[in-house]
Amino acid sequence: MDLILTSAFTIEAILKIIGNGFLFCGPESYIRNTSNACDFSIVIFCILEEIMTKFVPITNMKMFKVIRISRVIKPLKLIGANRGLKLAIQALIVAIPVIANQLIIALLFFSVFAIIGVNLFKG
Repeated sequence: MDLILTSAFTIEAILKIIGNGFLFCGPESYIRNTSNACDFSIVIFCILEEIMTKFVPITNMKMFKVIRISRVIKPLKLIGANRGLKLAIQALIVAIPVIANQLIIALLFFSVFAIIGVNLFKG
């Protein structure tokens, strides 16, 4: 399944590069769009991972683990295709500062109750 998804993403990237140009074809170039740049980096990491698993003996495990982390990024490509999911992720990113503020307040309350608990129970 990994090979099938990698080849599908690679074909998609190649077709978009042929259609839009890679970098120097104006503002509509493939790599100038941030989602396309993320997709391109995913494709490069996936191809590197396939090459590493097929041709390179696994002696350098640290490098192999770093390249395998790129599997986590693959679902980001699927998010870009679905407009509703993309909108939900963008709303979540916008809400992160508000969530962080509420997290700080909750941590302050937890700290106060932890101090009170230690004093009451003489821990």
